[in-house]
Amino acid sequence: MFKSLSLATCGCYLASRAVVRAVVGKEHLPATGQAGVVVCNHNSLMDGALLCAELIMKTRTPPHPLVIADPFAHPLLGWFLRTAQAIPLDRKNAPAALQLALGYLRRGEIATIFPEGHLNQGRHLRLARPGAAWLALESGAPVFPCGLRGTATVFPLDARPRCARVVELHCGEPVATAELSRRYHGANRAERLALCQELSRTMMRRIADLCGIPPHRKNN
Repeated sequence: MFKSLSLATCGCYLASRAVVRAVVGKEHLPATGQAGVVVCNHNSLMDGALLCAELIMKTRTPPHPLVIADPFAHPLLGWFLRTAQAIPLDRKNAPAALQLALGYLRRGEIATIFPEGHLNQGRHLRLARPGAAWLALESGAPVFPCGLRGTATVFPLDARPRCARVVELHCGEPVATAELSRRYHGANRAERLALCQELSRTMMRRIADLCGIPPHRKNN
């Protein structure tokens, strides 16, 4: 099963077995060789590893997560993220990072991104940033909405991690973007922005339903 996967991605998978209790709707995740933009709520610092682990289990290939750039400067975490084929993302290099992710999508691979951009407070989801919708519209790849439940309990920001197998990943039906992408590429700047906002609202409403956290008021 782990043939051709890096030590880092195998580690993600094995670690997830200790905390993930259930994956609901796993059949909705991308198939092997299928391009897709996988989006999810962001409750804890371990969300990315757990989400990627389930994608590895389904597709047998590592996805390409967009990750805040700061941990790449740490010797151990940086090695882990680079070998896991993560893409560093910050305000200074956002266009280059998104272009790199777009290249993977055009080659039939998977990019994962947290549209909120930062950890939410658990009370409601943050308003989506445009990067996830932009990737889907530029590539025409479907959006795969997911919702993580319980990661804030197992990996709280203000306490040590807790050994509890309570995490659930809920996977929703993909959002087709081929028609939206066609309209996007034939649109002017204002129309492109409107399409990006429309897709962002759609994906965040789907994520809210899957993770059980209320959406941002602007997405209601």
